[in-house]
Formats: sequence, C-alpha cells, structure tokens
Amino acid sequence: MNVLTPRVTNLPVTRHGDSGRRGAKDALCIEAPLEILINGEPFSVTMRSPGDELALVRGLLFTEGVLSSASAYPYTTTECHRGPWPRTLDISVPDDQLELDGHERRLVSASSCGLCGKTRLGDLEEAVPAIEDSGDARPALTAPAILAMQERMRSEQLAFDRSGGTHAAAAFDAEGTMIAFAEDIGRHNAVDKVIGQLLLEGRLEEARAMTVSGRVSFEIVSKAARAQLGLLVAVSAPSSLSVELAQASGMTLVGFCRDDRFNVYTHPERIEGVDRVQ
Repeated sequence: MNVLTPRVTNLPVTRHGDSGRRGAKDALCIEAPLEILINGEPFSVTMRSPGDELALVRGLLFTEGVLSSASAYPYTTTECHRGPWPRTLDISVPDDQLELDGHERRLVSASSCGLCGKTRLGDLEEAVPAIEDSGDARPALTAPAILAMQERMRSEQLAFDRSGGTHAAAAFDAEGTMIAFAEDIGRHNAVDKVIGQLLLEGRLEEARAMTVSGRVSFEIVSKAARAQLGLLVAVSAPSSLSVELAQASGMTLVGFCRDDRFNVYTHPERIEGVDRVQ
C-alpha cells in the first residue's frame, strides 16, 4: 500500500494564553495551486496539499467523468516552478479516451470545494452513477469492522496530528484491509488521491468501501459512486443532498462514525445485522 502524505511546514506564531504571550513555531499544512492542462490546453487550477500530484489528477479526471473509463491511462508531463513541487501538470490523453464536452472547468477549484468550475446544472445531475453490485462481489460488513476501518484511517493521519489542518480518505477491500490512504487540505482532494492511486496500481476493483474524515456532501458521494464503492463511512455529518444521492445510487452511507457508534442513513443491507428503523 502506498501511503500518500502531504507537506507540512512550521511557521512562526504568537501564542496567547493564561501565562501571557510567547513566540513559537506552528505546524501548518501547505496549500498550493496546481495548474492542470489536458493535451496542452488549460483545464483547471486546483488548490491542494503538494505531493502525489499524479494520483490527484488521475483520480480527479476519473471521478469527474473526463476520462471515459477506469482503464484509460494518460501519459504525463510535469513542470516544476518556484519550489520543490510541480506547479503545472500537463496530461496527454488520446482523444478517444476523453469525455470533455461540457466538462471543461473554467474557474479555480478551491481546496474546500470539489464543485468549483462546474458550468452546467447537468454536470451535477449526471455525476452520481448507480452502484452495480453483483452477487457476493461486495459482501456485508459487520459493525465492528466498520468501526475498525475508521480507526485504521485515523491512525494514519500523521499530518493532521501535526497540523490539525488536513482531511483524510482511505479505501478498503472486502476483508476490511486498508489498500490506499491519503491526506490533503481538501476533502475531495484526499478522495481523488486515493482513487487515483488505486487506478494507477490497477487495484480499483479491489476497493469495496471508503472512509473519510469530516462531513459528507454531494461531491464526496459522487466521487465514491463513480469508483463503485458501495459503502461510504464518515466521521461527521452527511448533508441532506448527500443522503438523497446515496439512496438513489444504491450506496450505503454511514455518518458520525466515532466512539463505538455510527448512524446508517441509506441501504443498511450492506451491514450485517443492521436493519432500517422506520
């Protein structure tokens, strides 16, 4: 498993407290722009934690439906400017693997939002495909297994432990084993990095579930559904729209997974021994 780690920097800060004020160093997660080009043409500028740019862009293009399939494999050219991290990533993709009509981004994508730059309402309405379960391909998990997955992800959040400023995502196989992990200043970036890494390694079909830190909103459900992840588990609250979309797509959505308990909002049948309470 490749653990994807963002960069953290130490910057001076003045601490105020009961004992007065003093100078100190504070660990902050780095936020930096990444310009994405496709075949030399501008596509997007996204704000992210530097590192793992190829996984981020590979996942982003797949979860947004820009690449026609999971098997599409772009060639890349990386250019570095004014620092140790890539500032521009030019992706070369054969035209027959692209689905760019109406999907071009025209705005900066902020680290807090995965929808910035969408230009049509239809882009949102078409973003959540149905989960295609087949037989026992995605067996039910137990409640203890779900809690253990969330705890496993939390144990890898080293950048969060240092800075308190990152989100995390992790993918798990049918046995509840973590097979990919990422932290990033953006929730949607962490998800894209995990999915992108699985795509680069040819392991996306092994993934059955995803855990995420923070809340769940529309873009997180849409990305997980695009990757055909039948179970999405969050440490915090889902939005009303994320619940509606998870229900419509056939996804099991779990929220407030912490302290040995969780809420199941949609499709409880994937969790052994959990039934819907009316």
